[in-house]
Amino acid sequence: MAAIQTYMDAWFDLADPKPTMVSPEDIARALACQCRYNGHCSRFYSVAEHSVIVSEIVPPELRIHGLLHDAHEAYTGDIVCPLKRLLPGLRQIERRVQAVIYEALGLRWPLSGERRVELKCADRRVLATEHEQLFAHWRVWDDDIGVKPLDRHLECLPPSEAEWRVMQALKACQTGSWARRKRERGCVLK
Repeated sequence: MAAIQTYMDAWFDLADPKPTMVSPEDIARALACQCRYNGHCSRFYSVAEHSVIVSEIVPPELRIHGLLHDAHEAYTGDIVCPLKRLLPGLRQIERRVQAVIYEALGLRWPLSGERRVELKCADRRVLATEHEQLFAHWRVWDDDIGVKPLDRHLECLPPSEAEWRVMQALKACQTGSWARRKRERGCVLK
C-alpha cells in the first residue's frame, strides 16, 4: 500500500485511490499549506489561493473546475514541472487521483477540449500574475507564458485564510445538479 495519512485522519492510497478516500476538508487544508513553486517565491503563496483565483476568473459553469484543477496536489504534492518531466509516470498518477476526486464529488472528468483550453488559459493568466508579483527576476522554466497578467494584487494569504476561502468557494458551488450528486454520494460540506 502506498498510502498517506490525511488531515481528516483518513488514508489515501496513491496506488489504488478510491472516491471514499477523498475529503473536501483534506483538499482545502493540504492545498492551503503548500507553497507554490516549491517555496521559491518571494512570499508564501499557496496552491489554495492560486486555485481560488482561477475559479474567480472563469465563467460560472467552470468555477468548480477552476477551484479543483490542482486538487490532486492535496494528495501528490505540488511538484515542479521540471521534475515532472523527469518522472513521466507521475502525470499518470496525478490524472488518476484527479479522476477519483472528480468522481467523489460527482463531477465529470476530464473536461471537454474547449472547456479544458478555457481553464488552462485562466490558469496561465494567474501564473503570469504570480511571475510578475512573486519573482524579482523571472526566468521562464517552461515555454513563454504568452498571456497578460491579471490586474489584481495577490494577497499571499496565510494557510488558515486560504483554507477557509477554498471551503467557502466549495460551498458556493453546492447548488444544482452538482450538489445533488454530492449528496447522493454522501459528500456534503458542513
